[in-house]
Amino acid sequence: MSHNPVLSTSSSASAFVYSAVIADLEPDFARMVDRAMAAVLSGDTKPDIVFGNCAGLVSMARSVSFHEGNLLEWGVIRIAACNPDLLVMPQDKPMPVVPAALEFLERNEWSKLEGIRLRSEVHSKKTYTPDIVLVNRKRHSALIVDMKRSLASYAEHRLEALRQRMMAVALVAADWLYVERKAPFVSEVGIAIIDGSDETSDHSKGVFGLSEIGDLLEIAGAGAAMMHLRAMFAARVREELERQCRAVIVETEPTSCLRGERTAAVLPLFDDEAEGEHVCPAVVRLGEARVRRTPEIDARVKVGFARTRASP
Repeated sequence: MSHNPVLSTSSSASAFVYSAVIADLEPDFARMVDRAMAAVLSGDTKPDIVFGNCAGLVSMARSVSFHEGNLLEWGVIRIAACNPDLLVMPQDKPMPVVPAALEFLERNEWSKLEGIRLRSEVHSKKTYTPDIVLVNRKRHSALIVDMKRSLASYAEHRLEALRQRMMAVALVAADWLYVERKAPFVSEVGIAIIDGSDETSDHSKGVFGLSEIGDLLEIAGAGAAMMHLRAMFAARVREELERQCRAVIVETEPTSCLRGERTAAVLPLFDDEAEGEHVCPAVVRLGEARVRRTPEIDARVKVGFARTRASP
């Protein structure tokens, strides 16, 4: 049995028998985008003292980051249907991260994991749930996919930890899929981390750009189709953001500062004859030279635990 970090890919997409045609997929893609946008807008915006009227925009941006990942998963699953040799395994239960697998990975080079098969029927406290697991019945192979919206913010140590979990699961995947999912027997298991932003690709580390998904699924045009799906979603997101931005502008009451007027400083002005701790180091006037007076510091400073002003 082979447990390689990635499955072998074809050097030419023209060699693939099956293809993904964007025109045929677009109706399903439109429904996916509608579903994702409905999920993005379903959450209630909580008041935020920092962002104020813009809290809704911030909340939406955070929601988009989460639901875009789900959208990309749906897209891969839909495109996988273009290849009748592929089976999408249900992921309603996590896969075990067997301690023996982790120990094996620590003691061996990952490039030499040939002929290894660990049984999954052992108790394990650690688990990992892949985003997608595909089984190719013709090639007797399995692909474990972790979909990321973007890898730009992922430090290398986080990616390394993710790869280790995925490889540990790959070591027991053949047995687990056969026993738990009644899947056909597989003799090869690969892992792939997909960068949804299509900015990172390093096959030696199991990282693929979104546009390269076709090489993994053996479907010509799959990468272009996924990029098209992401573009459809991006257009809807920008449209909604623009609508919300206009609403915020309308709701926000104009202030004298927004009208460009010059106002006197709200803080009290300096009084050259003022003495004591009430002297305020404030700006004298807008448009004039800024002159501050630093109050003298009492050499006796009390230090202790913080206490509320209501305390005696």
